[in-house]
Amino acid sequence: MRATITCLSTVALVLGAAGIASAQPAAAEPATVEAPAAEPATSEPPAFERASAQPVAIEPAAAVAAPAAPRAPVGFVLEAQGFGLVPLGSWSHHVYETNMPGLSLQQFGPGGGGALTIGLRNAPRPKWDLLLRASYGVLGTGAWERYAAAHGSNVSTSARLANVALLLTRDIDLSPSFRLAVGGGPGVAWGSGEESDPATTTYDYTMMKTAASLTIVARGILALSSVFSLVAELAGVVGTAIVSYGPDDDRLLTALVGGVGVRVTP
Repeated sequence: MRATITCLSTVALVLGAAGIASAQPAAAEPATVEAPAAEPATSEPPAFERASAQPVAIEPAAAVAAPAAPRAPVGFVLEAQGFGLVPLGSWSHHVYETNMPGLSLQQFGPGGGGALTIGLRNAPRPKWDLLLRASYGVLGTGAWERYAAAHGSNVSTSARLANVALLLTRDIDLSPSFRLAVGGGPGVAWGSGEESDPATTTYDYTMMKTAASLTIVARGILALSSVFSLVAELAGVVGTAIVSYGPDDDRLLTALVGGVGVRVTP
């Protein structure tokens, strides 16, 4: 009997414990914290990395322009020359040739004279010279005087040729101290003369005229210092009628001139 009561008591205790356990709320399971979804991987690096990875455009240093060479100053030119003059062409021949076929008689032969030139160097541009030249030369008349003497006339003659020209020349440097200058320009030439015969009279060479002229010149200039230079020159002069024996006998000016002189550029 006691054993039965003991078993029943045990069963009752077990059932009671089970009822108490079922009456208590189930223990809360710990909350699961979900990790934020990872951003999808991308091949693009962060902005600061992209900036550092970009090639930096380096502006080329501005080219430093070389300073322009100073313009050669315009200066004054003064020249004095002595020259020799050789007349060319029919104007130098005597009118007797027309009346006596086969005769060769020169009325005006080689002569000489002087020239004075003033102007501007480096004008209108560097290495250019603008020059105004006045020349005056005496023509040789010996051939005609000898011919007249051989035919019984004792004549004394004198003839001259002058020219004023405006020349523009361009320098060509050949060395630091030597250069050529070539150029030319228009001008006005005139001839004059007279002839005397003691048995008759003295008369002017009225057949000598004023003519428009053109001078073509080549010059060599050797600098001795910054102020003084030596000049050697060869020029050709052509022009309109410088001698006229009548409406149908106009004779054009042609001559060859060579000179040497001194050039001053203060």
